[in-house]
Amino acid sequence: MTASSPPPAPEWTRAAAVRSVLWIAVDRWGTRLMSLLTLVVLARLLVPADFGVIALATLFISFVNVFVDYGFSSALIQRRELRAAIAMLRRSAVAGRER
Repeated sequence: MTASSPPPAPEWTRAAAVRSVLWIAVDRWGTRLMSLLTLVVLARLLVPADFGVIALATLFISFVNVFVDYGFSSALIQRRELRAAIAMLRRSAVAGRER
């Protein structure tokens, strides 16, 4: 008895997947490029002390976003209702403040 292989995916599914991957790549690299350009412009406009404050604030905000976004994304995927996801986000934000 041999296992039959699954039928090949339709061509439109492959094309849609490739398009989606390309758009995600453009989004990620576009965001990184814009961040780099913003830093270059701010470095030219601000004195070093002010640029250092902006850099520290950006680092802190990015660090906090990692934890907040992670919990919210998981909640949206796992919960059918948006209200449950928002409640989970609030709980994670409160837990983050208590530490």
